[in-house]
Amino acid sequence: MVGGIAQVFWVVPMVRRWGIPWYGVGIGGNAVFFAIWAITRIPGNPITGRGGSISQNAILVESAQIAYIVITVAVILYELKKK
Repeated sequence: MVGGIAQVFWVVPMVRRWGIPWYGVGIGGNAVFFAIWAITRIPGNPITGRGGSISQNAILVESAQIAYIVITVAVILYELKKK
């Protein structure tokens, strides 16, 4: 729950342009959430010991996380090119 709330409010560092280190934290956080989601869908996984189902909403949310990572990498590359 806390992680989800943090993701919603992560727009602040992006909109206020706090810089590349903050963008990296956002990428890392989303990558961790995606990895946990993917691992918990595998049968016999080390976290829950059972595989979970995959809903259409979950795929939509995970796609949004991947899109965030790609867009943020593009922003970082743009910032680096600008310097």
